[in-house]
Amino acid sequence: MTNDSPVIFTSDHADRNRPAADRLAAFLCIAGALGAASMAFLSNGFYQDDDIVHYKFASQAFSDPASALHLWGRPGYTLLAAPAAKLGGMSGCRALSVMLTALTAWMSYAIARRIYTPSGRRILLLAFAPLLVWLGPVNMTLAVTSLTETAAMFYMTAAVLLYLRGRPIAACAVMSLAIISRYELLVLGGLLLAGAVVRAYGQSGGLLGRTAVNWRLWSAGLALLWAPAAYVLAAWLMGLPDCCSPLGLFAKSFTEEYGRGSWHHFIDRWFVAAGAGTVALAIAGMIATGRRGWPVWSMAGGLVVLHTAIFMVGMFESGGYARFLVPAGGLTAALAACGMAAVADCGREGQCDQSACNPGTAGVPWPDGKLHALHTAVIFGVLIIAAALPLAEFNLPAWLSMTGGCLAGLMFAGLIASLRAGWKSGGWAVGNAAVAAAGLITIIQFACLVRPLRLDPIDSAVADVPIRNLPKGSIVPVNDVVLSAPLYVPERIMNAAISRADLEIQGRDIAGRPVMAMHPLVWFYHPKTEYCGSKEQAADIWRQAAQGTFFFWDSKYGGAADGRLYQALNQYGERLLRVQTGQAVCEVFVRKK
Repeated sequence: MTNDSPVIFTSDHADRNRPAADRLAAFLCIAGALGAASMAFLSNGFYQDDDIVHYKFASQAFSDPASALHLWGRPGYTLLAAPAAKLGGMSGCRALSVMLTALTAWMSYAIARRIYTPSGRRILLLAFAPLLVWLGPVNMTLAVTSLTETAAMFYMTAAVLLYLRGRPIAACAVMSLAIISRYELLVLGGLLLAGAVVRAYGQSGGLLGRTAVNWRLWSAGLALLWAPAAYVLAAWLMGLPDCCSPLGLFAKSFTEEYGRGSWHHFIDRWFVAAGAGTVALAIAGMIATGRRGWPVWSMAGGLVVLHTAIFMVGMFESGGYARFLVPAGGLTAALAACGMAAVADCGREGQCDQSACNPGTAGVPWPDGKLHALHTAVIFGVLIIAAALPLAEFNLPAWLSMTGGCLAGLMFAGLIASLRAGWKSGGWAVGNAAVAAAGLITIIQFACLVRPLRLDPIDSAVADVPIRNLPKGSIVPVNDVVLSAPLYVPERIMNAAISRADLEIQGRDIAGRPVMAMHPLVWFYHPKTEYCGSKEQAADIWRQAAQGTFFFWDSKYGGAADGRLYQALNQYGERLLRVQTGQAVCEVFVRKK
């Protein structure tokens, strides 16, 4: 991080294969976008309930300015999505996410090109960074949603690229928009600011006094905070209540509603969000890029560490979802492409000038063969960990856990032994096998997890896991979404129950009648629905509701069947129908006289 002037991050590599790499990267960006657009066209469902809620705020932003600033809506996304929602509804928001992901995919290639300089035709391997963005199972899934992580990924990737181009003030200004898309990213913004401090210190000749008065440093700090400051000021001027205002973040207490996670919980989720093979290649890329790639690997790895800390202590109502790691999707793909190029560069004995092809680790006393072996061992080792760690979520028999641990240990020991030998023969083939294994595993994960988003409950990707007997706070991975008691109903199954109920109620003259609900999907079907934020509020409004008002009660947000809201629904209304899909229940009531 010392003296990282713009020259360090600028490559003058004018290899004749550079235009071909640019064309390949552009093709993969466009091809991935066409694939995502096709998946969006086939989707009539939602990834999670927040998907509907963020669209709700975006669609109301022009008619209700408070919606544009709502705490839950995340203005960094809402301000982008409002025009898309106005012009194209939910399809417009899906198209926006596809476009943001495609732009992120291109920037991941641009980042890879700046932090690693391969030799000869191996620059073509860097052009696979966009493909690795699209192959991230959760990256691709969120590309057809209205969730905020995709916008945060776009902002964060753009900020890192700007920093690598020697523009720290612009980088901090763009990162500021990422913060109001995902509030926890304020911590990662501090990494870019720390880099600006080190840069200013180097430019001042190591003088603290001169560093302290460096106007570029102060400008970077102000640029990092401009969006949160403007957001808080606008919310205060509009008089938003705590439940809507960013100031409400400081009024809320932590919650145990979602439980807590283990130390490796978000490592597991990183393997899901980006693909286990991509993460394995990315960690090899961290080694390959060294100091030169620190803004990339510190931000990507920092996001995993940050969410691990948040979820282990139960902060900010974190559900431990894999989608929280999507903002690092572009950076992870860039590192993975560098990892592929590093294995190819140093694979053939005596054919790699380390100082030329691997400036990130130039000066490190490692023979090329051993560097290649290190990269290869890391890839295989991470793939072993990716297979073993998720098993720790379940109560496996002791003998099975011990056997698996011993096998993993033996395999890893063999890799380390190969590292010591330097793989003087056959190293190139073994390195290619590591890259091929990583790619194959990522493709298999993509094929297993990525589907069009459907409301149909008959879906092979949905598992109605019986976890009623688990203690509160137990974590159960279901369809790449972490569910925990007491919120144990898989969301797509709940959505399917509400969809069935809505179809069955259509013949009851619901058009033009008042509708109340606590689930956002009901609002999506009936935009004039009175959306209740709490069970207590819903019960009070129901008591005063007009005759003929419909209420969609759901077992996820509506509370227990013997709770206050449910009792009020039965006391003042009549149940018209009941739909159950697995563990999910939806009941529709009509208000009596």
